Amino acid sequence: MKINFSYSLIFLMLLSCSSPSRDGYEIKGSLQNGAGRLIYIDELTTTSIIPIDSVLVDEDGNYFLSGKIAGPGFYRIRLDQNNFVNIILNPDDQIELNGDASYLFGNYEVKGSRDAILLYEMNEYYRKF
Repeated sequence: MKINFSYSLIFLMLLSCSSPSRDGYEIKGSLQNGAGRLIYIDELTTTSIIPIDSVLVDEDGNYFLSGKIAGPGFYRIRLDQNNFVNIILNPDDQIELNGDASYLFGNYEVKGSRDAILLYEMNEYYRKF
């Protein structure tokens, strides 16, 4: 009985020390020249592009997207078919993506996700050539 209580106490201590789990991804940011436009998130698969969600950018250029995904993957944040950036998104990522809605790929920055930042850095490297 004493051993069970000790194990229970240790388990509760470990559980209380763990970081709180998030309930899905969050993508937020600010877009210059984006007020009143829709911003979309699409999943990129090997065979198709699947629309996931969209939200209206407010009058100050701010937006907020959130949802749940099963696992890490490639996603596209877009304003239209020719104005987008690709990101890697994990189920519990909290990403900040800011830029100019006039030409998102040419003028954006991303924070909050190691994978999304690495893809951004690769895109920046290739964009220079």
